Amino acid sequence: MLLLAATVPGDAFAAGSAATCGGPCFRAARSEQQECRGSADGAFVLERARCLERDPVCVGACLETQEECRDATGHPDQIAHCDAQLESALARCVTSHPTAPKKRARCVDRAQLDGYECRAGARRASRDALAECDRTGDACRQDCGPGTPPAGAAACKGAARLARRAALQSCRRTFQITASACLDKDATCAQACGATRRACEAPIEATLGAAVGACVQAKDAAVAACRATEPPGSPQRESCEQEAGATAFTCRLAARDAAAPGLTACGDAYVACVKACPAS
Repeated sequence: MLLLAATVPGDAFAAGSAATCGGPCFRAARSEQQECRGSADGAFVLERARCLERDPVCVGACLETQEECRDATGHPDQIAHCDAQLESALARCVTSHPTAPKKRARCVDRAQLDGYECRAGARRASRDALAECDRTGDACRQDCGPGTPPAGAAACKGAARLARRAALQSCRRTFQITASACLDKDATCAQACGATRRACEAPIEATLGAAVGACVQAKDAAVAACRATEPPGSPQRESCEQEAGATAFTCRLAARDAAAPGLTACGDAYVACVKACPAS
């Protein structure tokens, strides 16, 4: 989430400390960059795991179990809660101080700082649980039998590295433009750019969430069918459940791949929009 996307009057930034490098606006931009880089690194680890020279079906099933474990930690819900709190706080700043720009500026500073601390706290609170999911997933993959990824291990790893490099470049470019908006761009213009970006991303993210949910539901139904038709503890049931998990992970990746171009376009439009804003 971009804090600049909030519809807060421009003089709130001009009158407050948000325009300094150590102010809440800049700190929020830095926090978003860290999250963006973390997401890029996480995606790289996931893609690299698919490149193991082990049975691809087993690896896919392990990765799906790992992703479901991460979802179950509640970390995505905690971040969403922080975002919702921030949106409410920024809206209150506007309604509580409609004719007092200095008070509104202090209110915005506080809201941004609280949002930053909430998200950082959510990451700290979930760190151990997420790490345990990753350790369990890695152990699961190491137990898989021999095999080769469809495109070959070398090509698979090369594609993962290229994707990570492109994602990190995007993180850096967005941070640079967001920081410039904090420091020397007209706040009203930059905020309008951010609001447009949020409006652009919201339906894409909602569709992605629904698609991933459908993948998980389909997997649960497939696993239930396996258990209804195959004997407990049999190799047939194990193979059936692995196929269900691998299919669900492929489905999850397809949903992410489908969302990626739209989200990239929203980010590129935001960068171009802020670059075109006049100086503050």
